[in-house]
Amino acid sequence: MDRDLRSMRSFIYQRGDWPNFIWKNEELLELLGKVRNGQGVLTGKMQSLGFDLKNEATLETLTLDVIKSSEIEGLILNPDKVRSSIAWHLGLDGYGIPSSDRHIDGIVDITMDATVHCNDPLTTKRLFGWHAALFPTGKSGYHEITVGDWRKDIHDRMRVVSGSFENRKVHFIAPEANKIEKEVSLFLDWFNGKQKLDTLIKAGIAHLWFVTLHPFDDGNGRITRALTDMLLARSDGNSQRYYSMSAQINTEKVKYYDMLESTQRGTLEITNWLNWFLSCTQNALISTEKILEKVLNKHRFWARHAKTTLNERQVKLLTKLIDGKNSTEEFEGKLTSKKWSKIAKCSEDTALRDIQELINKKILRNIPNAGKKSGYELINDFSERNPFDHIEYMEKERQAYFAINTNDMPSLGRMQQEGFKPSELFISDICQSSTFSDQTKITALTILNVENPAIRLNNELKELNSPAKIKETKDKTKERDIERKDNKLGNELGHNK
Repeated sequence: MDRDLRSMRSFIYQRGDWPNFIWKNEELLELLGKVRNGQGVLTGKMQSLGFDLKNEATLETLTLDVIKSSEIEGLILNPDKVRSSIAWHLGLDGYGIPSSDRHIDGIVDITMDATVHCNDPLTTKRLFGWHAALFPTGKSGYHEITVGDWRKDIHDRMRVVSGSFENRKVHFIAPEANKIEKEVSLFLDWFNGKQKLDTLIKAGIAHLWFVTLHPFDDGNGRITRALTDMLLARSDGNSQRYYSMSAQINTEKVKYYDMLESTQRGTLEITNWLNWFLSCTQNALISTEKILEKVLNKHRFWARHAKTTLNERQVKLLTKLIDGKNSTEEFEGKLTSKKWSKIAKCSEDTALRDIQELINKKILRNIPNAGKKSGYELINDFSERNPFDHIEYMEKERQAYFAINTNDMPSLGRMQQEGFKPSELFISDICQSSTFSDQTKITALTILNVENPAIRLNNELKELNSPAKIKETKDKTKERDIERKDNKLGNELGHNK
């Protein structure tokens, strides 16, 4: 008999009462309540963001989820390709057509299907489709595997091991292949059934149950996490994802594997496992503030520079900088003119001119003590602000704008007395708006305690109508016209070949 099978302790699926899991509700109720409250608070705050920002938050969350779910398995995906593929699935503009990568598209397909169609039944056919999407070539690495079907264990029993061959440690041995079809059928009946069970608890049980079955040759972890996201989406009552369980599991990976192994080698009393799962979910909810901060920083940046004339190269590079250094391999380390020219596909002289323009416009600055080669970074004064504070501030700005638009100056005055302080961008928008009369603008600025309202208004209007600004706008328009003609000519030449 196999050495591992002779020496292994009993696994959870070998117990006579499998899979009748039990747990102590009283030990989970407090934590369950905190997670439920966290879900409600997050959903409420996200609803105040508006359509575009909610979509952006969903895009960032799903991108993180796909990348980290694969990273747990030791697979490193290109973040730009993942983001582009998800944006395409969500119907979002501005991210380009995703490059052809069947592997990434397959992983994204699974994630989207599990969350967008979270209330659809889970079937064998659906699971086989997910598995086939994970392995479009029929191989895992260089090894051929059974794809779109249950594992056959042709060469050996499915094991989870670590260490060298001589000193390997067996963490888990999966159920025999000839039992998988029956075991999965039992799981699907439970998964699709209606129990008097909180969906968060159901998500924790489903995760443990499916990963214990390990029904496929490979990809079991990623499909398990997709099933977890599916039930969490049901639990949230929202197919839009604002927090990433996979990212949090990756952060707590050591604890996750320790907890999983002890549970799989234990009894069907799984209170400790569910306690860890709920804690991990709570931590994922807390961690989503980082995602939201990134989305809001991006929004603030483009709002501040909405009237700044930028060429397409500058927009492309600034977007990559805002998305973060890890958004592309080419941005490892500091930004230099050489990297700029490589990504923007232009000469280094053009790159230097682009960069210098952004420095003059106070968008970029030199990195102090950058060494032999000059390095550049974004000027960002939002990083210390709590992202949820900004949501409340955005709502106050909307209220203030509405008050000015309806000439409701008493309401604007009450907002000022309650502590509303307009941002410089808000003041500029009011001054340069064609909606309000000059008198209305001066009245509003006076109520908001803007110093020298008439002078401020005059300066803003001069800036808007200055020859330099007009020339900048014309140059931008001319540049775009030339690019359109070049693109049109290129397309015609390509068509005629």
